[in-house]
Amino acid sequence: MPGFKNGTRIARGLSNLGGVVIIDLMSEDDFLAATTEWPTDALVAAGEITTAIPLIVSYQGAARIKFDSSQCKVDSEMVGGLGYQGFKHKFSGKMAGNDKAQVMAVQSFRNRPAVCIATMPDGTRQVLGTFLNPLTIKGNWTTGDANGEKQYEVTGEMENPCAFTPPTLATAITYALLP
Repeated sequence: MPGFKNGTRIARGLSNLGGVVIIDLMSEDDFLAATTEWPTDALVAAGEITTAIPLIVSYQGAARIKFDSSQCKVDSEMVGGLGYQGFKHKFSGKMAGNDKAQVMAVQSFRNRPAVCIATMPDGTRQVLGTFLNPLTIKGNWTTGDANGEKQYEVTGEMENPCAFTPPTLATAITYALLP
């Protein structure tokens, strides 16, 4: 197709696996002291982050939140006037029930902004926020009005926009959440 760049078609069934199944939260305390920013514009320019996350060896602050299929989503909104535009990353998800470990993970990020890694059903991982411009995490609990309604909602949103949409984290990049 003339005029289209990178217009390759993704195979049916893989092209729209929506939603997020895991959100990993990492606070500024989890990053190396020498970290000035991550990810940077230079890391994102290639379309995929292929360098290691600069986490301290014994970081303990990270948390993992798991969602049922189709219960969490990531958004990136372009905001600002012409010449000053940027992207605000955010996520929102709902969990059934009142899983104590999940609720405590969210509560541990009260007043602690986070860089988030969202894992999609197909295993693709997107980075939300940056070290200098993290997401504010919020948890909202409700009993719901009827059987089957979700009871715990988790959201994260950037206060200020950054220069890029949520970049992909290369599959070769690994990290482990410590207990």
